[in-house]
Amino acid sequence: MIEQKTKLAIDKPVFEQILQHHGLNYKELAEKLEITDRALRKIRSGNASLRMSMSQVKTLSALLSPFGVMLQELPNDWMVEKK
Repeated sequence: MIEQKTKLAIDKPVFEQILQHHGLNYKELAEKLEITDRALRKIRSGNASLRMSMSQVKTLSALLSPFGVMLQELPNDWMVEKK
């Protein structure tokens, strides 16, 4: 069976589209990425950097899979909330 891809919208933050597509909230995503909710909030606000283990990279890659996007295609600030 061929998995249907969902195109990322240019006018919406990538992070929010991932949450919406997978039906996740911030806490659930933090759990999937094996980080704390507090760490995720710091990353989103730009007060911390996202550093990931290979396991976390694989999880994030799987979350991006429905969009047909690879990690290296994301902008460097894809997780930071735009003000």
